[in-house]
Amino acid sequence: MKTRNIILIFILFVFAAAITLNAQEDIDKEAVSSKIDKIFQLAKNKQYKDLSLLVVYSGNNQKRYYKSSLNPDTDNELQQAERIAKKIKAYLDISDNYKVGNPSFKSQNNYNWADVTVEFISGKQNLDITFKFIKVNGDLLLADID
Repeated sequence: MKTRNIILIFILFVFAAAITLNAQEDIDKEAVSSKIDKIFQLAKNKQYKDLSLLVVYSGNNQKRYYKSSLNPDTDNELQQAERIAKKIKAYLDISDNYKVGNPSFKSQNNYNWADVTVEFISGKQNLDITFKFIKVNGDLLLADID
């Protein structure tokens, strides 16, 4: 009985490790860092339509939920991109610089996620904000900002 429990725990551990490694294979630090730089540039330049294509849809339409980017031709989705851009621009405006941390990877609900903390630096003060990305159709899309 004890041996069976140990084997079961070992199998679960290996399975969890395999899922994590699979998520890491699909998303790497350079891709996340590059995406953040692009998103920040679009936010600073108020390019909301282009930014909307880098943000995942998370509205009420279940056919599109986490399956596509925002649609820049839809007013409420473009406004969502504008709100995100203004939030990011506010972080950038109060900071002298920012530093992108190492992403952490996970696979959840059949999606590969990358969470990365961006450290906004202003003098001796730092503000850590987590950006959450999801891989959709081979592309990293911003899912959330905490």
